[in-house]
Amino acid sequence: MSSDETERQSIEGELLVPQETYMLSGIHIGTEAEIKAMREFIYKVRNDGIHVFDLKKIDERIRIAARMLSHYEPGGILAVAASRFAVRPVQRFSQFTGAVAFVERFTPGLLTNPNLPGYMEPQVILLSNTEGGSQVVSEAALAGIPLIAFCDSNSPIDYVDLIIPMNNRSRKSLALAYWLLARQVLRERGQLGTQEDLPVKPEDFEMESEEGGIE
Repeated sequence: MSSDETERQSIEGELLVPQETYMLSGIHIGTEAEIKAMREFIYKVRNDGIHVFDLKKIDERIRIAARMLSHYEPGGILAVAASRFAVRPVQRFSQFTGAVAFVERFTPGLLTNPNLPGYMEPQVILLSNTEGGSQVVSEAALAGIPLIAFCDSNSPIDYVDLIIPMNNRSRKSLALAYWLLARQVLRERGQLGTQEDLPVKPEDFEMESEEGGIE
C-alpha cells in the first residue's frame, strides 16, 4: 500500500469503526475517473490520479442509510448484489437484518411487470453497484421505489435517492460496508445496544475468491 493510501485524514468525532479499520479495507479508494455529482465526497486526488473518499462522509452516509432502512419492515427491504464480490455481503446483510437478498442475474420486469414470475414489490432497494445494476435503477425509478446505492467515484447516480460513497469494487470494502450497515440497522431498531457488535466480524461478510457469483 502506498504512502498516499495510508495517509491519515484529520477526522474529528467518533466513527463507527476506528479510522484504521476503514483504511485497511480500502473503502476510501475510488477510481481515476470522477463524475461531478460525486465530487462532494472526495477528500483528495492522489498523484497517480486515484480519487480518495472522505472517510467522515462515508461514515455519515452509512448512518443515514441505516436510519432510513430501520423505518421499513425487514421484508420490505430488497438488497441487490450487482457484482460478484457483493453476493456474500448481501446474503449476510439479509441474514442479520431480515432483508430480502437478490444475488442472481436481474431479469427485466421483476419490479415493473406483475405478470412476470418472481415479480417483486419492495418498499426500498439497497443496491451494491449502479453500473452493474442499471436495470434495477431504471425499474426502481419507474416503480417509484426509493433507492439506496453504494457508489464509486465514477458511478452513475441518476435516480439514486441516497448515495453511500465508497469503493464498491473490492471484497474487503464491500464486506465492511455491509457489516457496518447491518450492525447500524440493528442498533437503530433497538435490536443491538449502541455499543454492541454483530456476533461475527466483517471478514465473515467477505466473498471468498473461489466462491461463485454473478457473472
